[in-house]
Amino acid sequence: MSKPSSDIDKMIKKLKDIGTSMEDEVIDVAKAAVELIKKRTRLGFGVKNHGDTKKKLKPLSKEYRAQRKRNKPTGPTTAGKSNLTKSGDMLDDLKAKKKDDNTATIEFDGKDSQDKAEWVSDDRPFNKLSKAEQKQLTQMLDKKMKKLTKKE
Repeated sequence: MSKPSSDIDKMIKKLKDIGTSMEDEVIDVAKAAVELIKKRTRLGFGVKNHGDTKKKLKPLSKEYRAQRKRNKPTGPTTAGKSNLTKSGDMLDDLKAKKKDDNTATIEFDGKDSQDKAEWVSDDRPFNKLSKAEQKQLTQMLDKKMKKLTKKE
């Protein structure tokens, strides 16, 4: 039988290990959130408020579709598709970044992309998570937590 103090020492070590591991897990979940937002948006769907259902993005105007046909979009899109990917740069600049212990943010790498996102978000909100996406990420985090706290 081990001494109580050695059991406590083992528990403290395990908690420290979990804390260090959680930092990595949180950034992984934030990166997964970024990929969900990018994929959904490229498919032509947006989310107005966190927890809402995804909805098709507002269609492009006839004039803008005609302009895109003339200028041939360079991103993963077609001229008539409303998916915020004329060049793909804005969505490609969306990143998960570690902030503090056990926290992460989702933000744009470049000011141009941030400005574009703010400009398009009124008509075509995209930078939020749907209820289904939140559930998916919660399940991912739960799975990671169970793995971290599993007894040895």
